[in-house]
Amino acid sequence: MTLRQLRYIVEVSNCTSLTQAANNLYIAQPSLSNAIHELEDELGITILNRSRKGITFTPEGMDFVLYAAHVLDQADELYERFSKNKNTDSQTLNISGHHYIFVAEAVGAFINGLAPDDNIKIHYREGSTSALVNDVCTQRSEIGIIFLSEVNRGFMMKILKENIMEFHPLFTSHPCAYLSSHHPLAGRKSVTLDDLSPYPYICYEQETDSPRYAEEVLSPPSPGQIIYAHNSLSMMHIIKNTNAYNIGSGSNADNDVYNELCMIPILNMVSSMTIGWIKLKNHELSDEAKIFIEHLHHAVDNATYIKA
Repeated sequence: MTLRQLRYIVEVSNCTSLTQAANNLYIAQPSLSNAIHELEDELGITILNRSRKGITFTPEGMDFVLYAAHVLDQADELYERFSKNKNTDSQTLNISGHHYIFVAEAVGAFINGLAPDDNIKIHYREGSTSALVNDVCTQRSEIGIIFLSEVNRGFMMKILKENIMEFHPLFTSHPCAYLSSHHPLAGRKSVTLDDLSPYPYICYEQETDSPRYAEEVLSPPSPGQIIYAHNSLSMMHIIKNTNAYNIGSGSNADNDVYNELCMIPILNMVSSMTIGWIKLKNHELSDEAKIFIEHLHHAVDNATYIKA
């Protein structure tokens, strides 16, 4: 299996036919077909279903494409980091974090502060706790934004210590329920988990079964209906248009999406959330990362949240 073959497969997934993919790759279609057949024979799987009507990916093939794209992304980053031919004037900013609006605000402020002729690549990745910790550990990202609570603090500090990482707190907040402004509970000054229990619960899907890696500070005991989202836009859209709710930090921002939501503190919550950023302990941050952290603090200062 070679990177060339992986690039072929990913390109085919982006096209409607082998002919189009071959043209984009500047190779003959028989050469592309042979390369895919060789990969299938090597792995003992079927990636493509072939018929007179064209090609379709098998379920296993679709899974393979996702892994292939991830491998190619890492290979490109590896080359970019160590290539002797790289542009020494090029800058990078690599950030991984939970789905916090103030982080996106900080990224936006960083972009707005760039000069027109600045040569920079920015990678802003939102994902699960395990993924962003791995990003920082492998230096795929310089900075990761996570939270600590009474529930996960011991576990997470152990993970950070084992990977020689350090945690820098930004703020501590009281967990809130995120609801639509039209939700039956929207007028309440506070709610309990019992108040929320009749309604659908939406949360971010995690890559691990361990609840200590969860992005939410807690989960309702036995939600009758549960929805898993992969990104913040999908979650906000569902909350805005249904009676579903999410439990989060309570941080908010003045934008069109959040203006249609309300945050209500949850009563009888033992656990608060301390949100902060992590980095490798002995890693000297780049100038770009230092500037981003300044924007991060400014975004926190301008955000609305319920202090613990």
